[in-house]
Amino acid sequence: MAKFRAISAVSEWRCVRGYSGRILRDSPAPRGFKVVEYHVGVPGDSSLKGKKMLFFADLHYGSIYPDTDACREVIEDISPDWVVFGGDLITYACQQDNAFRFLKGVFGSSDAVKIAVMGNWDRRRVNWYPLANWEDAYASVGFRLLVNQSFLGDGINFYGLDEPRMGHPHISRSAIRKDCLNCIVSHNSDVLIDIGLEAYDGGRQLFLCGHSHGGQVRLPFFGAFVTSGKYWKFFEYGLYCSRDTLSHMIITSGLGKTRLPFRLFCQPEFVVIYFE
Repeated sequence: MAKFRAISAVSEWRCVRGYSGRILRDSPAPRGFKVVEYHVGVPGDSSLKGKKMLFFADLHYGSIYPDTDACREVIEDISPDWVVFGGDLITYACQQDNAFRFLKGVFGSSDAVKIAVMGNWDRRRVNWYPLANWEDAYASVGFRLLVNQSFLGDGINFYGLDEPRMGHPHISRSAIRKDCLNCIVSHNSDVLIDIGLEAYDGGRQLFLCGHSHGGQVRLPFFGAFVTSGKYWKFFEYGLYCSRDTLSHMIITSGLGKTRLPFRLFCQPEFVVIYFE
């Protein structure tokens, strides 16, 4: 039964724009980083049309040390209405303070609604750095950390799922609103697939995920070797669409590195989502 459920869940989605089909924005991006754009339709005369969301994940500060000024220039050029961080802030615990200083330096002057979720590397440190401390640290740099919680921000209902490997992700239908777009953020796409679209009340939603790093090491015409997900290449990178609800899911390659100290044919990125 579990195997059948997994096959059924995978078949609910189709990839409509993978790594080779991504759209690169003409932007003053820092060297080695790209800005990738996606266009997502919203129904009717939604007030979201014409607005922008910035999404990034897997900073792994300590594996990289991004140039704060260059990244801030990218953010100012995009001028997003919402900023979403998909988890895995640090690789090494000793870099935690520096990572939050980086977030403040890049996003501190932005008036955007800023949301964050926990990643698996973050979750490992909850034993000595409790969730309340994470919430306070994110709040100090203008981000709202959501762990199985919702937050209505400027016309979008955000729901942040806990990290599935070391946390306890769950969602109730009461958390999903029918009067606006719901943006469900999960570090790992596995939990979205396992829960199934019926848990999100069958409406059109936007799902944002990281974790896979796009494989971090990719080969032309094949793609990722490893994605750290149970569904391997089914959900390695890109823009996906639900066959039934027309919900969209975006999986980013992230910014940092883990395990291997390099990337191959897999550039780090910021994602910009345009609502149409």
